[in-house]
Formats: sequence, structure tokens, C-alpha cells
Amino acid sequence: MLVAVSIIAMALSAVPQAIADTGETVRRRIDSVEMIGGVLCDRTRYAEIYRSGAVASCPLARDTTIGVHALPRGTWVQLAPDGRLTSVWLPRDWAVQGHTCRGTGNRGWSVTFHSSGGLAFCYLSDVEMINGVPCQRGTFWMEMWRFARRFAPLGTSFHQDGSLQQCQAARDFLLGTKTYRKGEIVRSP
Repeated sequence: MLVAVSIIAMALSAVPQAIADTGETVRRRIDSVEMIGGVLCDRTRYAEIYRSGAVASCPLARDTTIGVHALPRGTWVQLAPDGRLTSVWLPRDWAVQGHTCRGTGNRGWSVTFHSSGGLAFCYLSDVEMINGVPCQRGTFWMEMWRFARRFAPLGTSFHQDGSLQQCQAARDFLLGTKTYRKGEIVRSP
């Protein structure tokens, strides 16, 4: 029985690395740290590679800077065909463009970027004052509430210039002449 299992395991390891073809990308198993299109990818059951050979998605094998963003080892990166960072899933809470974003690993709390490279959206790890607004941290229960009511994600959004676009108020506060209540969505033009 053990011999049969070993033979099956050896046969499966001989299967070509491309395990799924999704059209624009090919899904590949990476058995050891590998440099792909200038990105050092860690071992994974799957990475997505563009037909051009550039990385579409993989976990980083070491701390890496992509564009202007320093990212920790274990970050799952999503890249556009031109190598531009589109989104990440951080392995732990991490400062991105001066804001500490939540991180729990692949497919956890997402962080997205504008086409210019600037931070577009993240779930804050703690309440943070941004442009005079006390923005709420991302929590599991807030997301469950949001999902149940079919609202947009309650993370924090940023304009191209890095200023606050939208967040949920972490407490009652006054901004200019307008009073906001805890839980209210605060939008800036």
C-alpha cells in the first residue's frame, strides 16, 4: 500500500506545472522559491502567470518593494500585465502609505491601489484620524453587518492624491459645521 501511494505521488509530481489555463493567465504550482518576471515568488500550490511570463499573482518570498510600496514576505500580490501593483493581501498588519492596514493572509483583508500606484482602499487596523475624521478600524463583525445589508465594504477609501475619500466614523465628531455620528459614512469630495 505504501509503495502504491509513493508511486502515485511520484506520478503526480511529474504532471506539468501548468495546472489551469484561465485565458490570459496560466495557473502554476511553485515548488521552491522562484524568480518570475522580476518578482521573487514563494512556494505555493498555485501562482498566476501572464502568458507574457510576468506575474499576475503570487506570495512574496522576501520583503520586497513594488513601485513605492515596501511589502513584507508572505504578501500575496496581484499585478497588472505591465507589472503595476493592483492589490495585495498582507500576512499581518502593515503600514501602507502612512496608514496601518489589516492583514491576515491570502484572501483576507484586501488592500487596493489606484492605477497611479497610490493607496486606494484598505481596512485600517486601528481607529485613525485622517484629514480630521476619526476613521473606524476594520472588524469582522462590521463586515458581517455590511454584507447582511448588502452595503459597500466599510473599509477606508483614498483619493488619487492620498486624501480621504470615504470611511465610517469611529465616534461622534464635528467637521466644520457638520456633526457626524459614530457609524455614519463620511465622504469627502
